[in-house]
Amino acid sequence: MRLFVAIELPAEVQNSLYEIKDYVGSKLKNARWINPSNLHLTLQFLGECSREQAEEIKDALKKAVYDFGSFSFDIGGFGGFPSNRRPRVFWISATKGNEKILELQRLVTESLSSLGFKEEKKDFKSHITIARFKQPDDLKEALESEALLKFSRKEILVDKIVLFQSQLSPKGAQYTALEKIFLKSD
Repeated sequence: MRLFVAIELPAEVQNSLYEIKDYVGSKLKNARWINPSNLHLTLQFLGECSREQAEEIKDALKKAVYDFGSFSFDIGGFGGFPSNRRPRVFWISATKGNEKILELQRLVTESLSSLGFKEEKKDFKSHITIARFKQPDDLKEALESEALLKFSRKEILVDKIVLFQSQLSPKGAQYTALEKIFLKSD
């Protein structure tokens, strides 16, 4: 099983982010837009795992976030990885509340490192991938579009993290929630 840990987004936020395609899609000819139901904020990608490992991962995540309280964050700034001039990924970042995401991500990666999963070498950047590029498009024109400049910030409540299974197919990736681990409610 191909697994990752993420923050699930509410359907209205997923749909709102997917609508960005209507405003800037003509400026990004090479973009492959992510299906709205697949939009999420990844905390850690785990890769191929056995069913036994999946059970260990679930247990480790439950212990890691046992005392971690629910919180909210906003999304707002757009950009590309590795750069806006030659992106492979078009994203929106977490703004207000980002420090809680970073803290949660650190707990997740530390708990899973004890199971042999490697922590990323590069700094974690809280973001939601909206589109991917096979051939990079310069984002300059899209980022300056009135629609993106006026995009209203969305507040997202995080009351759980999710262990997802990703199944690749010719129609794109299909994500299935294997376990929802709830955070402590206030």
